[in-house]
Amino acid sequence: MTNISFEEFYYTEDNQIHNLYEIQKEYEQNNGDISKYRGQMFCPECKKAELRFTHKTNKKRAYLSKIPLSEHAKDCIFKNGYASNSEIIQFVDNLSKEKVQDRLEATLNQLLPKKVKEGHDASNEFKDNPLIIEINNKKDTSIRKLIPKKSINSWFDKSEESKVFIFYGHVKLENKKVRTRDGICYELIVKTKQQNEWKKKTSIFRNRNKDDIDTERIYDIAVLGKIEFYKNFPQIKTLDFDYIKFR
Repeated sequence: MTNISFEEFYYTEDNQIHNLYEIQKEYEQNNGDISKYRGQMFCPECKKAELRFTHKTNKKRAYLSKIPLSEHAKDCIFKNGYASNSEIIQFVDNLSKEKVQDRLEATLNQLLPKKVKEGHDASNEFKDNPLIIEINNKKDTSIRKLIPKKSINSWFDKSEESKVFIFYGHVKLENKKVRTRDGICYELIVKTKQQNEWKKKTSIFRNRNKDDIDTERIYDIAVLGKIEFYKNFPQIKTLDFDYIKFR
C-alpha cells in the first residue's frame, strides 16, 4: 500500500473528526507533550488504522501517518492510497468541464457544508466521496483512489510543489491586474484569516478571466491544481482555468 499522510483523524476521546493542526498547536504549547492524543488517533475513514504524529520543522510540514503494524479496514478507501498526478489528469480529461465543476461543488458541500440552493445539491450526484475517482489498472479492472485535498489555511510546503490537490477553504478574494507578454491578465489574490486579520496566503493566475467578486465577502473556494513557488511565495496553478469554484 502507498504511504500517505492525513490532515484529519478520528479521535476516540470524543468520537469526532479533528484536524492535524490541533495536534501541532498542542505540541508547540506543551513542549512536545501530545499524550492526550497518543493512542487515540485513527483513520478518519475506517476508524481502524492507528495514526502517529510527526511535528513540523523548518524544512518539513507536520503530518499524520499510519503506524506500520496497524491496518485499515478491508473496504477503507485509504488502502489504495492517493491518486497520482497522471491518474488525476487522465481522469478529469475524460470529464466535461461541467462535470468537474459539479465535483468541485460536491467537494465544497462535503468539506465546507452549508445550505445550498433549493432544488440543487451536486453532492447527490456522487454516491461516494467526490474526492474518490475510479482508476483502470492493468487487469482491465478499476480501483478507487483519492484525490489529495489540502486546506488553503494549512502550511504550504516546498516538498509538495507540483503535486495535484483539491485546495479548499474559507477565503477573501481580490482581483489584481498583471502584465504578461500576451497583454493584461488577472491574478486572484487569496486571503485567509490569520490572527484575526485577513492576509494574503496565495494567488491563482486567471489569464484573461476577471472573476466577479466582492472583496468584502467571505467565500468558500475549491480549486483543482498544483502548488508552485515563485520567489519563495506559494501560488496555485489550476489544471485548467475552469477548474475553480467559489461561492
